[in-house]
Amino acid sequence: MKRMILFTLLLAFVLGAISTLDAQITVTIGRGTAANNPTGAPTPYGTWYKNFRQQYLFRASEIVDAGGSSGNINSLAFHVQAVNNCNEMPNFRILLKHTDQSELSTVFETGTYQEVFVANGFLPVNGWNTHTFNTPFAWNGVENILVEIVIGMIPGNFSQNASTYYTPTTFNSSLRCQRDSYNVPDTSGYQSLHRANIRFNITESVLTDPPNPAALLSPANVATQISPLTSLSWTSGGGVPAGFKLNFGTNYPPSNIENNLDLGYATSYTPDPALDYNTTYYWQLIPYNASGDAQACPVWSFTTGNNMFFTIGEGDEYERVPWDFFYRNSLYQGLYYQDEMRIQGSITALSFYSDFAIPLVNTPIRIWLGSTTQEDLSAGWIDPGTLTLVFDGFMNFPLGASTILIPLQTLYPYTGGNLVLYTNHPMASSSHNYDDRFLVQSSVQYRARKLQSNSVLYNFMSPQEPGTLFSTFPKTTFHIAPFTAEPLFAVTPADYDFGTVLVSAPAHQDFSIANAGGGILGI
Repeated sequence: MKRMILFTLLLAFVLGAISTLDAQITVTIGRGTAANNPTGAPTPYGTWYKNFRQQYLFRASEIVDAGGSSGNINSLAFHVQAVNNCNEMPNFRILLKHTDQSELSTVFETGTYQEVFVANGFLPVNGWNTHTFNTPFAWNGVENILVEIVIGMIPGNFSQNASTYYTPTTFNSSLRCQRDSYNVPDTSGYQSLHRANIRFNITESVLTDPPNPAALLSPANVATQISPLTSLSWTSGGGVPAGFKLNFGTNYPPSNIENNLDLGYATSYTPDPALDYNTTYYWQLIPYNASGDAQACPVWSFTTGNNMFFTIGEGDEYERVPWDFFYRNSLYQGLYYQDEMRIQGSITALSFYSDFAIPLVNTPIRIWLGSTTQEDLSAGWIDPGTLTLVFDGFMNFPLGASTILIPLQTLYPYTGGNLVLYTNHPMASSSHNYDDRFLVQSSVQYRARKLQSNSVLYNFMSPQEPGTLFSTFPKTTFHIAPFTAEPLFAVTPADYDFGTVLVSAPAHQDFSIANAGGGILGI
């Protein structure tokens, strides 16, 4: 009887152990049989150069196709064919990050990486080298993953790289920078279609509960004077959502524009066509996963303003203005002429038109607006102290062609004159892609100045240098709300001194009449 009880207990223990082991899966990505030579890449181990930064991109679809799913990544491993004469690598670190890149460019993605493995010194061995994480990386199962390996400066002379098995891919999946004279990380490197074979150990998420409600990003709940061209944006509230469903409308609860629209794992939505003026909209996001829909999801609202909008520029060229992210910090100043501005009122938002090779997330920018009688900037910068700071915050610049709508934190009352746009990209830790550009056009007037540097921190209130005078300015959409709901007569200039005018002598001055309010102005 005791033997039977003992056997039952052992069986229960074994089954429990098997059950625990079954929750962990090993996912192998890449089964290529080629290996880099002792001086080549894309090895994660090497001392041919005294310092390197190696990055691999793994698409979520690859991991899922190999049997993976959302959960904690506990370790990863690389397969070494031959150690060769590779020396021990100091300060060997592995970092992971979620990304929306589907292919690597020549620029390393910025943002927060999670350091999952560190060793004061690491020397690989032949076969699979497993790196067990000090803290698991929680993969959400839908975003792509960046795996990065960085080492410290190797003392003494360089030697060789370990030969590691790799697999060719159909996209740029590998990015490497290596140096002998100073520590990386550099901001850029060289791409490759070759990616080291890898094994992930994943503890699959046991989805016994639906996800949490989403977290609101913009527009703010019950915000007013929102542009009809606004986009809705949010982020996960936790609980491993597989996607989001949207209810959106002018009714409450919302449904008459979108009713349970499945957006997949998108975290933004742009209404098409544009929204109506002076209208309150309600919206609700419902995260879901295999266990069901999130419960008690809030309904948010916002109200559009009585905004009018117009666009200046054709956007038939490309340039890095009004922000130059290729440099670590930049200043730009440009003019929009009164005859281009068309109407007066409170400028509530600006839209620029970007075409980025690499997306930028949560990027700090500043914007000032002001008025001037100057027709060009040949005399130098217009004094920033005379301008109004209207935006000082963070914006996302997506991959590819996008309209970047920037709601102003401080409305600017435009009452005539030439409008001054002044921008600042504060000093960043690294520069970004050369091809992160905006749609622009050029004019015959020298209506713009630009100043940029990787090393000089500019005083944006008093630029140390004159910068470059040129004629290019960004295609820009202005969102303007009338000063009042009723028609408002506005004339520019408000007054003009003709001085002494002789009898019968002509004197001329052009005046512009505009409606700075709502409704229809009769003259």
